[in-house]
Amino acid sequence: MLLIHGLADTEAPAEQSQDHGRTLRKAGVAVETLFIPDVDHGFIGKTPEVTRAASLDALQKTFDFMDKLAGKTK
Repeated sequence: MLLIHGLADTEAPAEQSQDHGRTLRKAGVAVETLFIPDVDHGFIGKTPEVTRAASLDALQKTFDFMDKLAGKTK
């Protein structure tokens, strides 16, 4: 399971993803997380640069996660 959360999210607190990750791990599920500072629920930041960087981080983490699941990387 991959959980990605913006730390400035006002719709769902980051603790929700942290709790979800803990619950999944206790159940034996492998969990990866990415908590992105300064962006909200849609990974939108206060500047276009922050938004772009957050989107690229989330996208790269997703690609890396999918590659790992497909057995292409460590």
